[in-house]
Amino acid sequence: MYEDDLELLDSPDEDIRCAALVRLADREVNWILEPLMLTLADPSWRVRKAAIKALEKADKNRLIPLLMKALREDHAGVRNAAMECLVNIGKEAIGPLCEVLSDPDKDLRIFAVNTLGAIRDPVAYPCLIKALTDPEKNVCHAAIDALAKIKDPRAVDPLIQVVQGEDIWLKLPAISTLGELGDPRAIPYLLPLAQDFLFKQTVIEALGAIGEETSIPLVIQNLEDPDPDVQKAALLALKKILFKTDRINRMMKKDTSLRRQFNQAFTSGALNYLLRAAEDENPEIAEAAVFLLGWSEAPEATKTLLKLLNQERLSDSAMEALLNQGTRILSGLEEHYEFNEYDQKLRILECLNRLGWNLLLDLEEKEPISMDSGDRLGGNFESVEGIVSEGYSEGLKNVLKVLQIFIDFFKKEGEEEIQAEILRGLASERFIKFLRLQTISTLPLFRELLVLIEEALQSQDAFLRAEAIKLMGQLKGATALNLLHLATKDLDGRVRAAAVTQLGGLARRDPSLLDSVILALSDEDPKVREQAALALGSIPESKAFEALIQAIQDEDFRVKRAVINTLGKFKNLRIIDTLAGILPYCKRREDGTLRVAICEVLGQFLNLEKSITLLREMLTDYDFVVRRAAVYALGNAKDHRERVKGFLIKALEDSHWSVQEAAVKSLGKLEVKDCEDLFLRFLNHPETGLRKAAIQALGEIGSEKALETLIPLLVDESLCEEAYEALLILIDKHNRSEVLTLLMEEKGRSHPNSRVYRLVKSILNRDDHGRSQSRGL
Repeated sequence: MYEDDLELLDSPDEDIRCAALVRLADREVNWILEPLMLTLADPSWRVRKAAIKALEKADKNRLIPLLMKALREDHAGVRNAAMECLVNIGKEAIGPLCEVLSDPDKDLRIFAVNTLGAIRDPVAYPCLIKALTDPEKNVCHAAIDALAKIKDPRAVDPLIQVVQGEDIWLKLPAISTLGELGDPRAIPYLLPLAQDFLFKQTVIEALGAIGEETSIPLVIQNLEDPDPDVQKAALLALKKILFKTDRINRMMKKDTSLRRQFNQAFTSGALNYLLRAAEDENPEIAEAAVFLLGWSEAPEATKTLLKLLNQERLSDSAMEALLNQGTRILSGLEEHYEFNEYDQKLRILECLNRLGWNLLLDLEEKEPISMDSGDRLGGNFESVEGIVSEGYSEGLKNVLKVLQIFIDFFKKEGEEEIQAEILRGLASERFIKFLRLQTISTLPLFRELLVLIEEALQSQDAFLRAEAIKLMGQLKGATALNLLHLATKDLDGRVRAAAVTQLGGLARRDPSLLDSVILALSDEDPKVREQAALALGSIPESKAFEALIQAIQDEDFRVKRAVINTLGKFKNLRIIDTLAGILPYCKRREDGTLRVAICEVLGQFLNLEKSITLLREMLTDYDFVVRRAAVYALGNAKDHRERVKGFLIKALEDSHWSVQEAAVKSLGKLEVKDCEDLFLRFLNHPETGLRKAAIQALGEIGSEKALETLIPLLVDESLCEEAYEALLILIDKHNRSEVLTLLMEEKGRSHPNSRVYRLVKSILNRDDHGRSQSRGL
């Protein structure tokens, strides 16, 4: 049965050979290993790839010897294909590869070491350390590179010995690998080498990769080096150090003097270099310079960043850097606004908005702001007790200054569209929460704002009127009813939509307003109908529900989607039959968002067999976004965990990685403990998102087995935050049991990297308040 396809492997047509290999891969390949191995020498890379794919299904005990033999071939394509096959095999190939490290053929030893590094398994560590003493320097060099890939912390001491040795050829890769390992133990041995021009650049790059704040003074010093390559290396390294250190400090909720340390070591020469580098044509260099200017307290840094807001390629980076400077930028934003055009003004407004949000967040963390649920007017929140006390007066003063700047901008602004953007920013949830404080509503600034809003309501610009009615409704509540009713008759749909939204909020407390919102479902403008549907979802009245059931027939898909999303807020079981009735008519590709909305609603009715059945059917939808939504919906079925876990485990085999990721997250959320081994295997998946999901799931199921894996991941740049959070959750799942606490501390202490132990200690020392804040990051 194989003969025809085997003959086709000799065809001169590349496509025919590829097709033959694909068919052979679907059969029992162990009987045709020899001819398949021959195709590894095919001149076409497509054919060689197909051969590798076919060989993946072979018996490893029979295949590995053939692949090891292929490593001796003179044909580079055969060797590379064999190495790729061995990497795909993984751990089972490590033993045979280690055996050939004593082979007299130096090239074979190099190929074996390179393959061991590509497998990235710490099991190969002893063999690679032995290869460090190989008589052939190229083998030693390959072993150092391989150690960088497997990232075993035990390699630090042997590599330090190489760095302290006399062999310059091996010192450079050893320095780089020490950087890759990210272990602070290497720093004292690297710093002296930074004085040698031959090693300086490599050392600086390694210090950046390690990311310890103790290296900041040396790296800043090299921003003034006469060698441009050293300067650039120092620039990129300094960005990495500050970013990594700041991130770790935030994870640990640790107040540090990192900014002060940076500015104490910062020199005028370093500042001048950053100002020049911010104009570099290389985006990596320019963005790193902008990032570092955000850490500087020099006035020149702020001025430069404000100018860079006008450059499209750097405006986002400049904004983040300005926000990092905090309230120091306020006066600069005021001055810069005066001399800019439309687009630049919008960027300044966005920056001011985000700064205000950050200041309000800081204020709320010190004294939480809570809503007064008994206020029927919907106009005010409870005052924050002590908000104007000495402890918080500086934060309050800064927020009020931001608001005053917004008001001043509005008064001076001649463009009504920009005035509308100012009001839109103030209408954000965080600002509204603050403005509705009884303490704030008594200030002259608040009354000044109301006057400006009233003037805006008379504008000829519909966008400005819409934002004004939205803000007035949020600030004045029921006392603005006359204005809101009048606005529902405005000629422009945007104004009517804004008014309907505010009426919907008031109708939650005053059912007599419900008819006005329902009437808007028949408005000619779909934007108004959409806002009416969304508003009705927050009104727990049967009349609202009946109106939405009728509105689900709306021809506009945005309105229909809003209706579907909104229906989920009602607990009426008729919803399921309604959704089942419209689902057959939502099969077009453009209806994908409707099917996603249906999944989300069904996820709120998992106590019904019909809901689970519909979601199971949608797991086979041709659109992966819909399949993903169905998976997430099933992740809410805690009361039916045993019923749905089989569907979710099946979704782990989905063709799209994001559906697999959703399945891992849902299984973790459901705390399906018998998926522990599956989650551990996903830690080796090539998709970072899936690895992060697996880490989170291991924490949620309280996997003690995962401790061995999660603690070392605290030094993995791309996964450290997820590992930290998972360990917090894991230890909480076990109620911080003494046994588990001691085990975690022991494993953290025994890890060679001191940073790991610091992170473990912070996990063990975190109180409940700290843990809840961490989860909100």
